[in-house]
Amino acid sequence: MWFKNPGQAVLASDPDYEWERYTIDNWYSSSNPVGKGFMIFPADITNDANDELIVSSHNHQEYKDGERIWPPGVFYLSIPDSPYDSVNWNPVAIDVGDAYLVDRSGGPYTQGSPGFSAVGDITGNGLNDLVVAGDGRGATYYYEAVAADAGCSLKFNRTALWDDPASMPAEVKLYDIDGDGELEILATVYDTSFNKVDGVDPDYSGSGSVFIWKLIPEAECVENSDCSAGEVCLDGTCELDAPPTLDAGPWLAAGGWPVLPTNSGRPVIAEQNFSVLWTFDDDYATCAGACTHTAEYKAEGDTVWSALTVSMDPWVNSYPYVTLPIMSLQNATTYALRLTVKDCADQATSELYYFKAVHDIDGDGYDVDEDCDDTNPEIYQLLEGYIDEGDVDLDGYSFGIVEQVCSGESLPEDYTEGDIDNCQVVPNGPLGGTCYNFYNQEVGGSCTTNADCQDSSEWYKWCDTFQGDQDNDGIGDVCEE
Repeated sequence: MWFKNPGQAVLASDPDYEWERYTIDNWYSSSNPVGKGFMIFPADITNDANDELIVSSHNHQEYKDGERIWPPGVFYLSIPDSPYDSVNWNPVAIDVGDAYLVDRSGGPYTQGSPGFSAVGDITGNGLNDLVVAGDGRGATYYYEAVAADAGCSLKFNRTALWDDPASMPAEVKLYDIDGDGELEILATVYDTSFNKVDGVDPDYSGSGSVFIWKLIPEAECVENSDCSAGEVCLDGTCELDAPPTLDAGPWLAAGGWPVLPTNSGRPVIAEQNFSVLWTFDDDYATCAGACTHTAEYKAEGDTVWSALTVSMDPWVNSYPYVTLPIMSLQNATTYALRLTVKDCADQATSELYYFKAVHDIDGDGYDVDEDCDDTNPEIYQLLEGYIDEGDVDLDGYSFGIVEQVCSGESLPEDYTEGDIDNCQVVPNGPLGGTCYNFYNQEVGGSCTTNADCQDSSEWYKWCDTFQGDQDNDGIGDVCEE
């Protein structure tokens, strides 16, 4: 039945207004009744740009006088020009009969079929398809619409998406759940146990489920033998069996992460033992095993390749890497790095990349990790030096704060080696000092360490190596004593 909307004005003046009711189909008064109605909704099932009413009849399939009445099924009714009289409504069967025979306990007398339905263009061919849940029949059916014939009659190909006796399929909906522009089928099933418990309730296991069905295009192939030579069957499509490829990189793990070039005339400069890492890609067509990697290097002009150990990044397994032994390679020399990736079908791809080992930039024979200034070949080592202003005893050796000076064979002119005593009598001799007691009183005696001042006269003495110059003659007091 349907109820006519009296309009906003009527409802505003009388919210309790009794809507006018009209019969669409009735077992007792209609000439072609559909039986017990379960669900009704509008949809363009005939694909004529006009909505029809889709009806599923939840019939219990009772028998009267030896004949089944109200056969179960799904119907549509075109909306007539005058919908007020039930004689103008003519149901058309889409599918009725044995497909919806009840298989759940209590049927056919207390169980009905079918249940919920949904309509939409699942195949994307411009024709609306139909999905019906069996309810009392343990099946969920998908009706694929095919082109109508010249008489514009409906044609469907029916298949069972789900068929488990007594499982009681419930609701069905159509929705593009993965956002790819294609409708999927969403369905719930009340009881999905294939092993119903005998002697308890053979229809109930408490194992309900929610399913999603996605339409997969018809496969071009099933096995590799269905494809041409050099092709493999991937997800139902014949595709070329391509070897793996070296993808992004390789990068030198240094500042800026430069990419190693394939042009030998513009190699990346490597000044120490840097790591190189890269990515790869594979179609895993013939087999799904892991790829293997090799790395080799040689100097330009050489013919022999040396192997490197390839490791996999512990955090991102798609990044293999090697360490370039720059410090052991010939300085200022360009090298080729050959990377090879092979899939489990022994298909391989190799590429050449170039780097230049420069571990002694100024060419003075000292590597960058030991040269204090690898930009100047004249200086390469750190020496201890003192400024000349500290040479009090005029023996050519300064006395002051020591500095680490980047030098060549000897200190620069502004620096000298240290003079630890500033004594003329014993140039650059042992450091001299004076003993003091606990109260910072001079007790006499030469010393170089605290141990030189200890005796039985006092319990604690210490050595002060500071040199005064009481007579201002430029010679330390300790030296004069």
